[in-house]
Amino acid sequence: MSRLQILEPNASLRFECDGADLHYEVWEPDGSVKGTLYHSHGVCESNETTNTQRLVQRAVARGWRVVCLEHEGHGLSSGARAVVSMDRCVQLFEAFVRSRLGEGAWALSGASMGANVVLYAAQRLSSLEGYVGTVLFGAAVGVDPRAVPPALVVGALRVASFFMPEASLGATPVEEPDGYALPADSTRNFRGHWPLVTAKELLDATRDALADAKASKRGLDRFLVVHGAQDHVVPLSCVKEFLAAAHLPPEALRVVKKGGHDLTGGRGGDE
Repeated sequence: MSRLQILEPNASLRFECDGADLHYEVWEPDGSVKGTLYHSHGVCESNETTNTQRLVQRAVARGWRVVCLEHEGHGLSSGARAVVSMDRCVQLFEAFVRSRLGEGAWALSGASMGANVVLYAAQRLSSLEGYVGTVLFGAAVGVDPRAVPPALVVGALRVASFFMPEASLGATPVEEPDGYALPADSTRNFRGHWPLVTAKELLDATRDALADAKASKRGLDRFLVVHGAQDHVVPLSCVKEFLAAAHLPPEALRVVKKGGHDLTGGRGGDE
């Protein structure tokens, strides 16, 4: 796949909420606007990735305004670097979208962890006027068990994350943005071992998404799940289990045959 050219945003702005000072960017299409897409990026990432750029360029070319919020602790937003609280991410993202509604039709999308954020936000926002739907790219609704340490180790790291949330102890996944940063020298994406609390939050998110889907009596409204058949982080079997638990029909799933977890930015992005 050839290196993407960067489409610069039309605006770079700030959103303040509950002590957070968040950065977001807006891309406008030429001509009339069909609607606004609010996008939520993945863990340790920012708006300066091939994932976000590919999505932005495709959506803008089709007449959509795209608004991408950088989560707390990510990109140019405030907060401890790459430290994640899923509940707070959902809270802030929902507040952000609510603050901008009134611009006509709108939709949500998210990638990986960001897909889980919009999964929960959409359930509280989808009843609002103008809602079109939600797209989950590579949602973290499960995990390959071979990637998870033994239960005793996980338990010890959970305890450590309470006392040292920003530490890693060299025991968490390593983030290497070289393959997806755009521009290549971007400093917005985190590099190194994930903070302990972030690893805990993401592991919990993969479990909670399925459990919450099973427990919910309210179906998901106008959801599309896009997942890579070659995703070795969140196996396709986990996604199918999630769809069944959420009572989503088979046609709500789109499988990208060559796609991995880095879905829109990596192999399979064109597909």
